[in-house]
Amino acid sequence: MSILNQIIAYKKIEVAERKKKFPLISFQKILSPSIKDFKLAIRCRDALFTRRSFSEGGQCVSTSIIAEIKKASPSEGVICKNFDHLEIAKIYEKYAQAISILTDEKFFQGSLNYLKDISKFSKLPLLRKDFIIDEYQIYESRLFGADAILLIANILTLQQIKKFIKIAKSLKMDCVVEIHDEKDLQKVLEAKVEIIGINNRNLKTFKIDLNTTINLSKKIRKIDKAKRITLITESGLCSKKDLQKLSLFVDSALIGTVFMKAKNLERKLINLLRPLPLIKICGITNLDDALFCEKIGVDLIGFNFFHGSKRYIKPEKALEISKKLKIIKTVGIFVNEKIEKVNEIAKKLNLDFIQLHGEEDLTYIKQCARPVIKAFRISKNFKKDLLKTFTDSQIAYFLFDGLKNGICFDQKILQTFTISKPFFIAGGINSMNLENILQTYKPDGIDLASGVEGIDPAQKSYMKIKSILRIAKKIKV
Repeated sequence: MSILNQIIAYKKIEVAERKKKFPLISFQKILSPSIKDFKLAIRCRDALFTRRSFSEGGQCVSTSIIAEIKKASPSEGVICKNFDHLEIAKIYEKYAQAISILTDEKFFQGSLNYLKDISKFSKLPLLRKDFIIDEYQIYESRLFGADAILLIANILTLQQIKKFIKIAKSLKMDCVVEIHDEKDLQKVLEAKVEIIGINNRNLKTFKIDLNTTINLSKKIRKIDKAKRITLITESGLCSKKDLQKLSLFVDSALIGTVFMKAKNLERKLINLLRPLPLIKICGITNLDDALFCEKIGVDLIGFNFFHGSKRYIKPEKALEISKKLKIIKTVGIFVNEKIEKVNEIAKKLNLDFIQLHGEEDLTYIKQCARPVIKAFRISKNFKKDLLKTFTDSQIAYFLFDGLKNGICFDQKILQTFTISKPFFIAGGINSMNLENILQTYKPDGIDLASGVEGIDPAQKSYMKIKSILRIAKKIKV
């Protein structure tokens, strides 16, 4: 009998015993829905340290991190000797976008109590990683604080997958449906799942092959061209090189063993992730500029849909450009536009973010069809307490800009702020002042427009963009 079959056989007994000891009827009615959006977080929409950018051959790629708490495994025995789930979680809290917690007791030395303990203080979404074979376990997961659960396609029928996802959704929980091969893939595609975890471990031989993620993700994207399915790579990621290799193909990476084996966990996280600032080039008006930005390693480009801007672009033209792009993220900039119009454009162009540069309030933001970059015009009279009112998870980033476009504001003011979101700095940034801004204020991203333009604002300066990338990403371009 394989290890997997042994686990499932025992799990059936374990679940039956738990159902007798703690019947579903005893706690189902007291369950509250999750308020932490797992999918949003791992797509880097609302994370303190947001996307990690890496350089590989001049091409910057990025992914988010699901950090795993795992004491042991059947193949390696005890992985983490000085195991303290609370201390590990507190370190993960600083760097990851979500936390995965092994709760299987017999084979992984996990515990549901680990999940319960961590849920009491963690602001990150929590994924329960176990062998879910019964709907009882879904309700149980929520009871102990899970915001998402792992479903393994190989051990579930198509009908079970659909049913389990439906139950999880009723509790506002996400499901990561794990696949290992093309047979699993066909099953989850038929189930129309929203999050797919690609496990690089062969279930029969337990050998690792990172090409599993590459091959299966390519098949998924051929069908899912709009990238509506969130992809996670799992198992076997041991180095920065591994992360670089797979970041082109997935939204997130689930990493556990390499962290659990580390003598100094925090140092390992910093060395592996080493966040670099995002670079956003705003005011794109033509295809050549967009393609250049994508090729050179810019993270995001912005289309300005504000009619009063000299960089205004018609939505129809922006759509033509978007269709030619593959990796780079797109942002739509709006100023006090009707929410119906904003969402119409966002959906039609399949924008990644909506950037709001007007007086839009939280009620408006909650109606947005895409994660929001909320801009603030900064001056000495800016009321910093205003930032406290914009804490909704729909807001992915803050953006701090000057009173006038292309003009620097007094960035020292930022040091007096309590900033609860990852943030961009904009306004008069160029290659001459970029290094100082990055070192002094440590923004998560830089937003540039006039700083990378020549005489004509409709045409970007490729030389200036290259210079920005050299400074910010530390790469040769």
